[in-house]
Amino acid sequence: MPAQVLAAQDWATATLVDHVAARDQDKPIHARATYRAREGVTTLRGPRKTDAAVTVRTVFIWSSANDQAAKAARALKLARARTDLDTLTRAAGSHHLYRTEAAVKARLTLLATKHRVTRYLVAATSVDPDTGKPALTWHFDSAALDAEAATDGWYALLTNLPDTIGPAEVLARYKGQEVVERRYGAFKGPLAVAGRTVGGVLDGPSVDGAAPFRIPGSCAGMDGPGQPLSQSLGGTRLPRSTGATR
Repeated sequence: MPAQVLAAQDWATATLVDHVAARDQDKPIHARATYRAREGVTTLRGPRKTDAAVTVRTVFIWSSANDQAAKAARALKLARARTDLDTLTRAAGSHHLYRTEAAVKARLTLLATKHRVTRYLVAATSVDPDTGKPALTWHFDSAALDAEAATDGWYALLTNLPDTIGPAEVLARYKGQEVVERRYGAFKGPLAVAGRTVGGVLDGPSVDGAAPFRIPGSCAGMDGPGQPLSQSLGGTRLPRSTGATR
């Protein structure tokens, strides 16, 4: 989502959303993150000029946790950059590494890239006509900083859900995706291996629609009636205490 689109969102007119993040469940109310939402649309265009434009419902979400994290990260980044830039300003023309304007410019470019402040940094180098020593002046562009700060806390959720499903439910479904992905990863990982090795089967669907995994007979150290666990493990017999919990 373009930064200018996020920056155009008005926090004051955004609707407060009743959502509690999983990480905040045990926190007091005043310590929990808050969320606000605004409805909008986004027009998506394909790579070819002949591709038809598609308009998609967009829910713009503002998170107080994201807002605080962005502000803290920017403040830390600027503080570190300011320290190094001030050091370079003092060293220009006096330190043996920075006795030429080219050396100062090279170091300046390196610091701007290292601290990711290129978009805000306004700097100029010069050479004293009498001494031939280089000098550096710099400052951060307040307008560029304000433009970036306007996007703090905002992100966009594009969805094909109908308007009858409110922003709170859209946000809840988005936040719940990681549960599905984690469970899918578990089925493709150790549970899938256990199923092939020990003869696991899938029972019927559970309450939330996902099929729980069951290893039949494992608690008794057997794959099934009359089948020792060792037969499914290539002749290697496991102790009962191990086979019962894996």
